[in-house]
Amino acid sequence: MSRKIVFLFEGQGSQYLGMGKSLYEKNAVFKEWMDCLDQFVINRTNESIIKSLYIHPNKMAIHRTLFTHSAIFMVQYSAAQMILSKGIIPTHVLGISLGEFTAAAISGVLKFDEAIDMVLEQATIIEKLCPPTGGMMAILQSPTFYEHSTILKQHVDLVLPVDSSHFVVAGSDKQLDIISKCMENEGISCYRLLLRHAFHSKWIDAAADPYKRYLEQRTYCSPRTIFLSGLFGRALTNVTQNYFWDVVRNPICSLSTLLDLELGSDRVLYFDIGPSRMMTNIIKRMNYRQSNSEIQSVLSVVT
Repeated sequence: MSRKIVFLFEGQGSQYLGMGKSLYEKNAVFKEWMDCLDQFVINRTNESIIKSLYIHPNKMAIHRTLFTHSAIFMVQYSAAQMILSKGIIPTHVLGISLGEFTAAAISGVLKFDEAIDMVLEQATIIEKLCPPTGGMMAILQSPTFYEHSTILKQHVDLVLPVDSSHFVVAGSDKQLDIISKCMENEGISCYRLLLRHAFHSKWIDAAADPYKRYLEQRTYCSPRTIFLSGLFGRALTNVTQNYFWDVVRNPICSLSTLLDLELGSDRVLYFDIGPSRMMTNIIKRMNYRQSNSEIQSVLSVVT
């Protein structure tokens, strides 16, 4: 049975100031790619992500979609390049939401400069056309709770059924406040993610047409590495023209599809390249106790 190596990438809500700073200070490959990508952002926006992320941490920036979109992509792509420089080549890549851009760049669907440009364009359009009056919320309850809750379905959209005890919803600030109070009254824990836009919901639909027009100019390659779609929950051999809009607008497929990676392999080596270790926690809750597989959280290790 063959060994699988899987790179995992996260999306919006996983960011925090200083993410990857130790690697930036101590790993030459990570720093080289961060500087390269930062220069790309500077050339387009006249703003430095590294300056706000590491040098002069900007607490306001962490709430801006243009900053967080760029920073999440930069950190994850640079960390992936660091792993690749050690001769560790993935057999599979999986991204969720914004993480799909990094997965696409690592798998060869996009060149890195195309991917960062697409990330910047999307963030620019969303900031321009979608009021920063929404967000996303994690609710610590089974996803089936959403399906049986009239008030949840009335006010917010289901974004991601994370696992059997956790799901994420999106909505306006007003709607999320209503849900927060209802969950508190029912004794259910919930918390807001660090976002000012309600991704994966109708609250960003104003950005759809201009971003899709931008995507009409893009071309995609066939993946060189197995490209697992967080949107569809299966491997794709090609992506549709609007795929990189759909990954931030439509619900994310259940991550229980990760269990399929264990089939036909005596050991899977997962590299969780996301800032928040969310993918590590998901895998551990789903199947790690019954598995011989290994998970490494890249940003928590200085190499």
